[in-house]
Amino acid sequence: MTVPNAKKWFEDVLTTSAWLADDHIDLAMELLRDRARRYPRSYDSPTRVILSAEFVRVVDIEHQELLSKGNDYVLSEYMLEWVIGLQLRCGKPWTDCTHMYIPVIVNSHCFLVEIVFADSTIYVYDSDHSCLTQSQLEQILEPLAVIVPMMASHAMIRVNDRLAIVRNTTTVRQERSGDCGIFAIKYIEFLSIGRNVDTINQSSIDMWRHKLACDLYDYNCDP
Repeated sequence: MTVPNAKKWFEDVLTTSAWLADDHIDLAMELLRDRARRYPRSYDSPTRVILSAEFVRVVDIEHQELLSKGNDYVLSEYMLEWVIGLQLRCGKPWTDCTHMYIPVIVNSHCFLVEIVFADSTIYVYDSDHSCLTQSQLEQILEPLAVIVPMMASHAMIRVNDRLAIVRNTTTVRQERSGDCGIFAIKYIEFLSIGRNVDTINQSSIDMWRHKLACDLYDYNCDP
């Protein structure tokens, strides 16, 4: 990935309370997927899929197609590429997938959604518990709730036609504006390897910012 102002891009990762952009989040997801490929015994599970914020954007577009075409709508071939693992920002096919992790970015605010197919439910992990109301979440996540089950059916995943939306309320609330992106990245990192996210709190955020900047530089920078 190429960024127009690499110095500022890395400064935004390092700076306390600085908002992370879509490309920060998506490259962090790529970093987690790459780590799982390199160290599968510790970090990979064939039943857990990490997607990117880009996936939310393409699902939104697909949902608009569904609304406009109604009964004539057919899932596009491009969406099926995500299901069979051809999209680089998916990395693996959905076959046997039980859990899916997707960062969602709305007006610079970032949170995580975890889809558990056995529950037919989207679980929302948001470090700012008061930023979005339940009705706002349902409106934002409506495309995922409708389109993902259509996609999952092509991977022979048994799931309801529509996903329920449930907000997690046990996580520690962030204390500073702008840290939501780091919280979301850590939620995905922890949940994708079966760790408890309730231990994630503000005291470690600055350290994790520095670690993320170092990891991203090592992974993506050509000196």
